[in-house]
Amino acid sequence: MLEILKDIINDTKKDITSIVVVILPLIAFIIIKISTIFLTSFKNYALVFDVIESISITICISLIVSLSIINNKIKKIDKCLAINYLVSFIYIFIILLTLNMSKLSIFNILFLSLSESAVGTVLLMLTISYANSKESAIKMMSLSSAFMLANILPLLVPGTANLSLSFIPTLWIGKYLYSGYFIFILWFIMILAIWILLLFIKFKLSQRDI
Repeated sequence: MLEILKDIINDTKKDITSIVVVILPLIAFIIIKISTIFLTSFKNYALVFDVIESISITICISLIVSLSIINNKIKKIDKCLAINYLVSFIYIFIILLTLNMSKLSIFNILFLSLSESAVGTVLLMLTISYANSKESAIKMMSLSSAFMLANILPLLVPGTANLSLSFIPTLWIGKYLYSGYFIFILWFIMILAIWILLLFIKFKLSQRDI
């Protein structure tokens, strides 16, 4: 696994775009946090910004790992998924622990770090199952905007209006954070498991066709 991690790091260092992708969520979050000092209205959306930051990190890390898999034709996908999860978790946890704007509890910081990193597993599997080039990987990852929208929708539009996106696991993260009801964590786990199972089957079938 360390060899694969080294390949991913080397790939990232060679590409200025990849470096920007890695540090962009951090820079954006610091700018927003500083802005709240001068724009008090931003504070009303503190939780929304925290959630956007966590899903943005997940999207960026998943894109970097997927590009490395495609560039290096890595076959040990399970190890790449593990690296993707661990790096995303550590990145999100550190950022939310030190810079979160909504005074999240340590439980919610852990939950966001664990759940958004798990969503990264879905995004990575989705990308490598359908993309075979850098361009197609970036296009596939652009679909992750739906995951971001579902993530923050319950915080902006509470109620049943957002249930049209109930098949997207990140919706249930947002619903839990808005309501505090633990039942939504169970819904998140169930929907996420279905996504992972379907993508695992799709990936195995595509490997068989090669």
